[in-house]
Amino acid sequence: GRKMSKSLGNVIDPDDVIHGVPLEGLLRRVDESQMTPADMVAAKAAWRAEFPEGIPACGADALRFALCAYTAQARDINLSLPRVVGYYNFCNKIWNAARFVLANAGAPVRLELAGTGLWNQWILSRLARTVTDTTAALEAYDFQAATSRVYSFWTADFCDVFLEQAKPALKGQGGDATRATLVSVTRTWLLLLAPFMPALSEELWQRLPGCTGCSVTVAPFPATADWAPCVDLTAEARIDVVLALLRAARASPFTKLGPQIKYAAVIDDAILEPEITTFLSLMLRQPVECTPAPPPASVALASGTPSARLFAVAAQLGTGSLEGELKKLEKSKDKLVQARSKIAQRMAGPGYAERAPAEAQAADASKVNDITREIAGIEASMAAYRTLAETA
Repeated sequence: GRKMSKSLGNVIDPDDVIHGVPLEGLLRRVDESQMTPADMVAAKAAWRAEFPEGIPACGADALRFALCAYTAQARDINLSLPRVVGYYNFCNKIWNAARFVLANAGAPVRLELAGTGLWNQWILSRLARTVTDTTAALEAYDFQAATSRVYSFWTADFCDVFLEQAKPALKGQGGDATRATLVSVTRTWLLLLAPFMPALSEELWQRLPGCTGCSVTVAPFPATADWAPCVDLTAEARIDVVLALLRAARASPFTKLGPQIKYAAVIDDAILEPEITTFLSLMLRQPVECTPAPPPASVALASGTPSARLFAVAAQLGTGSLEGELKKLEKSKDKLVQARSKIAQRMAGPGYAERAPAEAQAADASKVNDITREIAGIEASMAAYRTLAETA
């Protein structure tokens, strides 16, 4: 949080962020500066503490994206290099996902098939919303909102969800439609990314089918009016149900039991049955089936949606597994209770309120609250295990 100053010797050269620099290079610049010997010692100590292995190479695109994301702050920004490194990792995620798209776009792609099928309609609807939000943010010079929208679509919607379901879909009857949707979405999203990551966008753009010979920087930007018809509220609502069930399964403590637990879904919309059985089984690595009623020896998981319920089935679960998990949870709970008790004793000690700095008191109170939440989570998990044991 310190202000960059030549006199303090803590100025970060953008070239160092782009190309990287070892710690020795940072220290050598301090030796070559005009600072006093005392200031040199302080500056070197600061560099060693903050960058013990030097500054890693992040590339120009990651730095550009980070600076655009920082525009929500005032003129003086609190630059965090770990955040720049995070956007460098985002570049790798873009590259790897695009490689998957290119690897499956070998045959001539029939783009007119894009959007055929529920999952394809969903991702195009999410992209249409992204086009609208990003365009509005750029017109308002709100670069932070634009980068956030571009980032969240690629990571949360495209990579975490659509790519995962596309892997088996490419081998099925709807493979051509999925392939066309992958290419269409990647092409449009690269146009949204180009203002913030021009180098990476151009490299991938030139590799996409039908994009060679035209630079991404001069290609027409996606128009909100053209994408408005792609918004499909029905498709989004249906996929939201599937994703709600996935979140419910992942948030449950039963994921630790592995193949000893199976899942069953009771849904109101029969159209979702193939999506649930295929996608959830893939993501949970456990068989998921749709049943007309809750199966015996099962526990309902909180899905947050009234139109679908997910149940953990304990048909093949041994009592030893549950007892082992309960012992682990009990041990973790005891450690947290002891840690909370120590902090509480310190806070209740004589003179604590008068002598302890305000920052320390706030930190202790925050720790107590965090530990209390962890204990509540463990107790909820233990209660779920006991309920499952009773039904088994």
